This record gives sequence, structure tokens and C-alpha cells, in this order.
Amino acid sequence: MVSFLMVLACRAAAVCVWVLLLAPELANARAFNTLPTSSGTVVTVRLLSPLSTYSSKPGDEFQAIVVAPVEQDGRMLMPRNSIVYGRVAKTTKVGRGFIHERASMQLEFLQWQPPGGEKQPFSARLTEVDNAREQVLENGRIKGILATSGPPGLLLGMWRRPDLSMFGRASIGFSGIAHFTWLQSNFHPAMAPAIAGLRMLLVRFPEPEIHLPAGADLVLTTRTRFQPLPAVPPSLLPAPPAELVSLAAAQPLLTTRGTSGKTADITNLLFVGSREELEQAFQKSGWYTADTMAPQTVLRGYRAMTTQDAYPTAPVSLLQLQGRPPDLVFQRSLNTIAKRHHIRVWKQPDQYEGREVWVAAATHDTGIKVRAAGMSYTHRIDPFIDKERRKVVEDLSFAGCVEDSDLIDRPDFSDEPYGRISTDGRMAVVRIKSCTPTVDLAAASQIPPERIRPSARLLRRFVLENRHAIIRGNLYYLAYQGISHWKRREQPVLTASASEELESPIE
Repeated sequence: MVSFLMVLACRAAAVCVWVLLLAPELANARAFNTLPTSSGTVVTVRLLSPLSTYSSKPGDEFQAIVVAPVEQDGRMLMPRNSIVYGRVAKTTKVGRGFIHERASMQLEFLQWQPPGGEKQPFSARLTEVDNAREQVLENGRIKGILATSGPPGLLLGMWRRPDLSMFGRASIGFSGIAHFTWLQSNFHPAMAPAIAGLRMLLVRFPEPEIHLPAGADLVLTTRTRFQPLPAVPPSLLPAPPAELVSLAAAQPLLTTRGTSGKTADITNLLFVGSREELEQAFQKSGWYTADTMAPQTVLRGYRAMTTQDAYPTAPVSLLQLQGRPPDLVFQRSLNTIAKRHHIRVWKQPDQYEGREVWVAAATHDTGIKVRAAGMSYTHRIDPFIDKERRKVVEDLSFAGCVEDSDLIDRPDFSDEPYGRISTDGRMAVVRIKSCTPTVDLAAASQIPPERIRPSARLLRRFVLENRHAIIRGNLYYLAYQGISHWKRREQPVLTASASEELESPIE
């Protein structure tokens, strides 16, 4: 009877400790699970200086530049290359992990200045960090990742019921796969630390802090009333040449999947220029040439996915146009393999004004979904592909690589056969020139150096994994997460990006 009461008391104590440790998690859930909404004028800006929870302090000032002109009813509100001034309002570091498991950052936007003009008051809320692994909350706060939410956390294993032994195993990292290896082997007790250390050596741990390098794109929703510039009468806008209209209308519309032959992406851009001009234009715009599919690139992609890290030159799946693979593939990402802008480009036999013609299909990957069949994974694609068409033109124009651009209707286009893809069917025709960028971000776009010693990094991992194993490594927490996820799915979401998604295989 006494032994039974002691076991019961131990389990009750374990439950009490677990509930106390879970309290901050519940508070964070209430703060972080707020659904963002979108209203007001949307402005896309590009950071001119890096921000990081390692080094940025409240009060630090920063600048960003407007990537694309902001217009309304034919009137200019903010010209391209306007400067937006802001400051860091608040930062939360993960540090050693004793207090915080997630980093966070709050930014304030105070003034803007048109090219050659004077500074004006400016108020805006951050709604999105483009292609970031981090999320942005309704109040504009950037929410960092939970480093233990990936495979390193899964390898810590599960406990079935509260028991004081779970604290001991977790505290030395001897749970999950390490604990299983120990139970199945007849090792000397001295080998226990070696097994736990080997797991930490072989399984990389994600970086939990927030890094936004110069060149990162921020999407803002303004609260400022603008004094618009005079409108341009539509009659003064030059119509595209008839030869260019005919050229765009004659281009193939649909790409096909290389393995199955099924229809895939819709072509939505046409470039006029040489291969060298095209490669330079995307390079100056911050886009990278994608790697070809190979065993080493697959392994690098898997490592980036498991460590919640970037792979800026990750390969794309094979799509064909009229039976041919693309001649060029470019992409732009930030700090995750899950999200990226990417474009496939095919050289055409046509010419325009003696220059080469290229047709392209651009889409935006917005996330990754793992499929049980075959252990493959896919990218989810934003179905509103006209936004990606505009993104490509805006980036090339910002880099000073566009001589002229037109948006041309394709009279035979019909959106009926294309499922959930939403598009007006028009093709953006871009004539490329030698680039004359206003701002060169190449030298400044590096992530700030990590200011943490290897010993401190090891301690941080030990603390975060320990907390994860105790708080989340159980059936009770999984049930709570399932209920929370179900409730979130029942609520409507309005964001700056698309609310629907498609799947695009990248295996």
C-alpha cells in the first residue's frame, strides 16, 4: 500500500511539473495563433540593412526601399525606389533557451521619402516576410520557429504517462532513438553519454533565432493617407505593337509533367533578349539558377527541410513545353526550402526585332507537404499565378533590367480546363536590357554572423530539447495540438498571400 501511494505521489508530482512547464506554451499559443487579416494599401519593400534577434536592439533604426510603385485608380501613391524609415520596437532572443523557446521581433514604420523629395509621416503594419520560415501575427510581430518542431524533436521519442523517469532521460538527452538503441544493445553504462552525444552529432539542430538579411522583402499594409500624384490618362499609354501582340498570342500555353505527361503550369511571361541578358537580369534581381536533380542535391534538400533551413538553388521538378525541358530555371527564396518564387524558361524559335524570344512559366511555392505514398514530398503552389507574373516583372524592373513591358491578352485563353488555378490568362512581355540597378544589395545581403560560441550552442540545444521532450513528447500534448489545429481550420483566414494552395511534385 505504501509503495502504491509513493508511485501515485511521484506520478502526481510529474503531472504538476509538466503542467507548470506547459503554462508558457499555452500562453504563447493564445498570442501566436491569432489569424492575420489584410486591409489597406499594400506596399512591398526591400530591407537595406540586416535585422537579427542576435544583434538588433529596441530603438535600432533601419531603412527599406519600395520595390514596386504603389498606384490606385491610375494615380501614383508611392514611386519605386522611395525609402521607408523604421525602427525596431521589440526583440525576444531565444538565448540559451531557459526562458524563451521562440524568438520574436516587432518593427515600427515611421516615415517615407520619395526619390528627390522630403520625408513624410508613414504608418504601416507588417503583414508578411516574403518566403520566410517565420510567421507574422495580426499585430505585425514576427514569430520565430520552434526549433524542436522538426525531425530532431521527433527523434526524442514519446512517453505514455507521467513518470519521474522522463525528467531523467530527457535531461541527459537519452530518450527516443538514443533510449531505444540503449535498450536493444548490451552496452556498458559508460556508453550512455556517447550514444546521446552521437545523436546530437549526427542530427543537425535548426537555428532558432530570427535573421532578416538586407534584400529580404517585407509586405506592409499602410495606415497612411497619401497625396496622390496626377493620374495618367489611359489614352496617353502606348499600346503594344501589333507584331508583339501576335507573337504573344502564338506562344504555347500549357506545360506538361515530365513523368506523367499531365498538364501542369501555364506560361505567363515572354522575354525578348539574349541568354546573357536574361541571366544577368535575374542575377541582379536576386534570383538564383536552380541546381539540376542529382543524389547530392536531393540529400541537401532533405537536410534543408529537416533543419528548417534555406536551399536557394534547390532543384525543381521536370516540366516540359512541347516535349522540351526548360533551358533556364531561376528562383528566389529567403531562409526556408518550403517557400520560393521560381520560373522555368524555354527558348523559342521566334525572334522579335532581331532578338531572341523566351517563354516562361512562373509560380510561387508556399509550403511543403509530405506524402505517405513513397515517402515523397511536394510543394504547395499559390493558385493566383498572376501575382507571380507581377512579382517577376517588378523584381526585374527594380534591378533596372527592363527596357519596356506590356501585358497582352491571349484571345484563345479559357480558364475552364485549369482547375483551381486562377488567372486572367494574359502574358507579360518583357524586353530585357543591360541592368542599371539603383541599389546594389549583393554585398549587404549576408546573414549577420552568429554571435554564440559552440559551447553555448550546445547548451541551448540541450535546454530546448529537454523542454521539448518533457512538454510535448506525450499523448496529452498531441491531443491538445490536434484540437487546436481543428479549431484553426474552422476559422476563415485572410492574408496578404493566397488562401488556397495547389500541390506541385518536386520528387
